Amino acid sequence: MKNYILTLTLILFSFTFFGFHIKAGKIDYKYESTVVLNIKKHSSEEIQVAQSLLLKSSNISIDYQCLASGVIVCKISHNYLQEADVKQFVYNALSSKIPVSRISILFVDIHSKTNQC
Repeated sequence: MKNYILTLTLILFSFTFFGFHIKAGKIDYKYESTVVLNIKKHSSEEIQVAQSLLLKSSNISIDYQCLASGVIVCKISHNYLQEADVKQFVYNALSSKIPVSRISILFVDIHSKTNQC
């Protein structure tokens, strides 16, 4: 019985140890997207909140934002192949503080990071 418990403990420990090393490693993203989104009926504070929510993710950078119109242009590094996946990623990043009905994604351009000039 002791051997059984010891074996289970070692297996669980090895899985958690392995899991921490996977998270600590840098992810090699193959694609990059330029995303233009608009926050409808916004205040300047909401644009700042949206920017901070987007920047929580290490693979997003903000290129441009306009407080008057509520437009944010960002670049996202990812491994998604479809435009819908990138849109869902953005919706998930913002939906904790901004209703999805007020988020409008105007443009998504996916391109490979390896074939850049």
